[in-house]
Amino acid sequence: MEKAFKTLADKIITTEELNFILQEINQIHNLVFKETNKLLSKKLDEIKNQKLKTALEKWEKDKIISNIPSQQAQFLEDLKKYLQQIPQIRMQVARPLPSGFLKKLALWFQKETGKKIILEVIFDPKVVGGVALEYQGKYYNLSLAKEIDKIIEEKRIKGLAL
Repeated sequence: MEKAFKTLADKIITTEELNFILQEINQIHNLVFKETNKLLSKKLDEIKNQKLKTALEKWEKDKIISNIPSQQAQFLEDLKKYLQQIPQIRMQVARPLPSGFLKKLALWFQKETGKKIILEVIFDPKVVGGVALEYQGKYYNLSLAKEIDKIIEEKRIKGLAL
């Protein structure tokens, strides 16, 4: 089951995507006990996330998901727990980043940490250029704003007005 969860998790890059999938899992959970004679995938007309819908259909085909509603509900709970435990890196950037770049960045973090990582991307114009990162309680300011602040402070100390 964990291998199936990992396959879906590998397609999730940002917390925005994660939160969307978690909301949809909650919606699916509400459908489990309705029309119990139907396959779960046949109840998913309302589900918009194609990644999740495709995964659920494959899991049914591969008999990873049971046809028993109580087991389906437990499966969905286990999936939610699995997804919620994935480590996240908070990134503050000045402007939106292309999805292809975010995917490459997530793969790089995964390679460096040895773990699947979800990116929480926060837009903050004060970052100016570069990025500020927060991971496991550590903060790294790799932005130009830090350098600009240093220059301003040096000028202030020397008594020069900007």
